[in-house]
Amino acid sequence: LPLFTERDATAPDYGGKDNRAGITVELWVQTEHLMPGAPVVDWCDDSGGGVIVRAGKTEGLDILFGDGQTRGYWNLDPGLLPVTGTHHVTFIFDGGPKILSVEVDGIVQDGGDSRQFGWCRFSPELRGLAGSETATIAAGQRTAVERVRIYDRALLHSECIGNYRAGTSAGTTRVND
Repeated sequence: LPLFTERDATAPDYGGKDNRAGITVELWVQTEHLMPGAPVVDWCDDSGGGVIVRAGKTEGLDILFGDGQTRGYWNLDPGLLPVTGTHHVTFIFDGGPKILSVEVDGIVQDGGDSRQFGWCRFSPELRGLAGSETATIAAGQRTAVERVRIYDRALLHSECIGNYRAGTSAGTTRVND
């Protein structure tokens, strides 16, 4: 995965260089099989670098992320994911403005009645989300995750909505990626 920031050896002070990079984590999740607090996707390493998406306590998902030094957390709006059904959830880390935004079932999260915004800013000190070279998907859960895609850039919301629409038109014959 790309680095959001890195040391700039060409600068006189060897300061940081903002790569304006990003990543996107896209999931198709069956919510009836999720146990609160259980990991859905986890590629964290021993230092805490990487991402963990886990089932939340209020019919949603939580995302914890870090680079081993800097950490962050965000959760979906309470009650956003109904208890039954398969849902498309996309977490978009845009390293330019340092914003994590979320799309659920083709709708960009806006905060609803629970908060002012459906997105959050992450620390400009966050270097990246590489973590472990392997990811664990729905460990100990019964087919809670149908599909996972990790992109090495921040997708546009229109691309996420297009992926959702393409996935729903495929019906139940989706293939794991």
